[in-house]
Amino acid sequence: MTKKQQPPTYGGQALIEGVMFGSKNHTVTAIRRKDDSLDYFYVPKEQKPISTKLKKIPFIRGIVALVESAGIGSRHLTFANERYDVMPGEEVVEEQESSKLAMVLGVAAVGVLSFLFGKFAFTLVPVFLAQMLDFIAPGKTAQILLESFFKLALLLIYISLISMTPLIKRVFQYHGAEHKVINTYENGLPLTVENVQSQSRLHFRCEVAFYYSPLLSGCSSISLFQQIHSGYGLSIEFY
Repeated sequence: MTKKQQPPTYGGQALIEGVMFGSKNHTVTAIRRKDDSLDYFYVPKEQKPISTKLKKIPFIRGIVALVESAGIGSRHLTFANERYDVMPGEEVVEEQESSKLAMVLGVAAVGVLSFLFGKFAFTLVPVFLAQMLDFIAPGKTAQILLESFFKLALLLIYISLISMTPLIKRVFQYHGAEHKVINTYENGLPLTVENVQSQSRLHFRCEVAFYYSPLLSGCSSISLFQQIHSGYGLSIEFY
């Protein structure tokens, strides 16, 4: 008996006025232009020998995959950002080498700034706010619970504020549409407008779930582990 072949897995990313879908070897973007026409951008995934070897190493493979995804995603983001509000034929053509260098530097700068901002907003600020309420909730367990609460509250406030801007709200809508398409495909249904509209806009593999899960689990599991290991002199810090 032959083993049933598994269908390929697809993922996606919301862009400005469009979405990107990717498989193991290919990525493609579709965006809506200013004149309401559609434009497409295709980027193959190059399997480099060094990255293939690094992906076999535990703890390292996740970082390598993240860097690769960020690099490919930035190319699709740049394509959408430069074309969505420009009429066809009015695109600015830049030299490939300078554009590639600018993309790499831009990704690195955004990554560093995002890390610093996230570290400040979602790590230092919650600790400071929890310490301000030390007279109400003293003790390590209470402080950890307060920090987790403030982290979750700040994240929800941040998402709510940026979603008020029309451009980001539109990106969020495309994000939900991308989930609907993936759900339609994974449920074995034809990719028609009717089938896509009937699907959920949530998906269990969405990266947003990875942002919320540590915060939600921190309200219970971290405090529990803190109590269990306190007798052994161990310390657990929640990021």
